[in-house]
Amino acid sequence: MPTFESGFRKSHSDPALLFSPMAAVFATAFQGMDRQESQQRGMQTAIHLLKSQTIGFDGTPAATASPTEDHNQDLENLKQRVGRVEQDLNLVSLVKRAEVTDGKLNQMSDTVADIGGNLKKLFDNQVELVIKLKNVERAVNAICKTVALLVGLIMAIVVGLFAALVIYR
Repeated sequence: MPTFESGFRKSHSDPALLFSPMAAVFATAFQGMDRQESQQRGMQTAIHLLKSQTIGFDGTPAATASPTEDHNQDLENLKQRVGRVEQDLNLVSLVKRAEVTDGKLNQMSDTVADIGGNLKKLFDNQVELVIKLKNVERAVNAICKTVALLVGLIMAIVVGLFAALVIYR
């Protein structure tokens, strides 16, 4: 059966081994989450139990963990490593948040680009509409001039006929 001392000394050089026995046990309690999240939860649970000294490093209850001559030094070293692991977990959390933020910013950038494209289309449509309105205005002006000429011609004919009636009567 591994002891606190042997477990600590083996894992002292490899940070990944520090909490691996306990983290694996606790990670199974968090099934249904993605692998990384369940490992993080397992590590956090292991860190909490180690800090509260309810279990030894090898997962045995604290009362049965093998005491050593330099147990206090090992415990201090372990607490320092726990602090570094907590910092690493905080960094992982910050990186995840930064990735999520980056994804949201990319999505917002795409949305802004889409809005810009839609505004350009709207402006192009507005320019086309102005050109069409100018053409309609020219057509209406031409029609008005034609109607005015026709009314003038009709009036001239009516006046001429009226004058002819008056003269020949």
